Amino acid sequence: LQGGARMFGGTDLRLLGRALAGRFGLFYLTTDDQGTLRRHLGAGKAAIVNVGGNREGHPGLLSDGGHYVAVLGEEGGLFTVADPKSSPEKYGPKYPHRRAAIRRAGVFLRISPADLESDCLLRSPRYHLFG
Repeated sequence: LQGGARMFGGTDLRLLGRALAGRFGLFYLTTDDQGTLRRHLGAGKAAIVNVGGNREGHPGLLSDGGHYVAVLGEEGGLFTVADPKSSPEKYGPKYPHRRAAIRRAGVFLRISPADLESDCLLRSPRYHLFG
């Protein structure tokens, strides 16, 4: 895809999201409101979440730095997350704070809404909704 979304230091998902939505005939919306994310997931749609990583007083749960993960749904009070950089080491013994907050479910991760919100607190937009 062309569109200038890849830049020094990362990806501008607002640009990439619009380009992807246009190419594949999807709608695309951004929000910082977790209630909107939950309704979107409840309608069977998916989202990409912008997590911020470590900051003072908060060790990153899904990343040490900025990172995007896919949120595929919510079940039993937990979000199901697909992390393209998931590895046994990333969620292993070296990171007890991650092991305490995140459950592994096969190739997916399960995280509470409060922990996900905390992990992307300083990001905006936090949630990129596709459908």
